[in-house]
Amino acid sequence: RIKIDPSESGVYIVYQTLLGPTNNQIIFSKRTMTGVQVLSPINLTANAFNLITPDIFITDDFLLYIVWHNVGTTAIQYQVFNDIGVSQGAAIVISASTQHVGFGTLVNGALKPRIIVAQNKDIYASFLQDKGAGVYGLSIWTDGAAKLLDLTAPGENITSYDIIVEDIYNSIIVDLVQAASVDVVNFLNETVLFSLNLLAAASQGVSLVKDALGSLLHIYSSAPSGAFTSYDATTSVTDI
Repeated sequence: RIKIDPSESGVYIVYQTLLGPTNNQIIFSKRTMTGVQVLSPINLTANAFNLITPDIFITDDFLLYIVWHNVGTTAIQYQVFNDIGVSQGAAIVISASTQHVGFGTLVNGALKPRIIVAQNKDIYASFLQDKGAGVYGLSIWTDGAAKLLDLTAPGENITSYDIIVEDIYNSIIVDLVQAASVDVVNFLNETVLFSLNLLAAASQGVSLVKDALGSLLHIYSSAPSGAFTSYDATTSVTDI
């Protein structure tokens, strides 16, 4: 994942790298806005676990909130670092006691984490969590507790998502991908404020962005009708 700090002075990068059999670790690096490396890659975790799919958020006081998925324990953890990768405290497991509202408690079985820090410094970590039999819902961890709400229907099975937290009241907006739909949902605490279907078909993924004026941009894939050909030659990948 790549994020720019609020003052637009640097680019912060976190990624997983395979150091041995079933031993992915979380690596952090920092670059200028023009791509010049200012901090060599640092192994933030350096342990024997298999850690994947990290996400990062940078606050205006240059603290890095980094979240990842522990494959071995199926848990989600987050940890805080300063802007040169020095830990500010131990990693915290946030998926081990999730309240599935109206149903009971879920223990881990989680994946695809994201993390956001609101303007009032409240932390919002999200992840998909197994409700049973491989059916996944969206869990939100904040203020020391995680909850899973059924946002579109009790039987929803979410395969991908993206999330933002609004500046006013910290309401949450998510784009959700399921087997035959892409939906946007806005909710606050345990109340869904609105839900809108964006696509009556599956998508390989989704991205949600809010511009400076407050408009939402929803990006998702949709299979085109008919045949098509590439416009130009394939662009080679740049090693960062």
